[in-house]
Amino acid sequence: MTGRESTIEYGGPREQVVAELARETPANWLSPVELDWLRDLPGERRRGDWLGGRWCVKRLVLRLASLGLEPGIGRELAPLDITVQSVNARGRSTRPTVYIAGVASAFAVSIAHSDQQVFATAAVRPRIRVGIDVVDRAGRWDALAAAWFTPCERALVGRNTDPLDMLRVWSAKEACYKAIVSPQPFEPRSIEIDMRSMSEGEARIASDAFARAGSRTAAIRWRRTAEGLRAVAFSQEFSP
Repeated sequence: MTGRESTIEYGGPREQVVAELARETPANWLSPVELDWLRDLPGERRRGDWLGGRWCVKRLVLRLASLGLEPGIGRELAPLDITVQSVNARGRSTRPTVYIAGVASAFAVSIAHSDQQVFATAAVRPRIRVGIDVVDRAGRWDALAAAWFTPCERALVGRNTDPLDMLRVWSAKEACYKAIVSPQPFEPRSIEIDMRSMSEGEARIASDAFARAGSRTAAIRWRRTAEGLRAVAFSQEFSP
């Protein structure tokens, strides 16, 4: 199973997504419950991240419907029929769940945003868990590696010359966490990344507490972006 067969992505530079949103009225594409959530969000930046993530997810869900991949869902699905929920009854952040006309979708989605990028990914088959992370080139990645990379990861990036290798390792840890670890606390050193190439790798979960989802590995796919890098992690099929 390859990443190309398992996931699809939507998004891009933050400015691009913001421009798309500027052409739309929220009431025309957010469900009523989403409009209520939006009103309660504090801060322009947080609202922007929230809107951008949902916009990207809804683009993906509409694509799945157009391809006939959502069973029982017509190809003329409208954005207002889609609700993306990422908080539980206690108001805590959770893995996003897509509801279509009030019914939970069988397809997993994930959202990521940075200072310069907004992306979402969706599985193209049920029972595949996915996670996405984006990183910008700017930042103290050497300090991050010293604090949170395993000895094998530090040796790996130390013998390679591509400056994006540190970003590959960190983004893969975040993407793997979103795919098969959350809602457990994020422990970066308990996820070890093996880079098979500049575009593909594997994440292995070392901690028993992190393996409660039923899988200890996730395949990783990286892609360079104009602003830095994005990583998508996807697990093998699992049984609920």
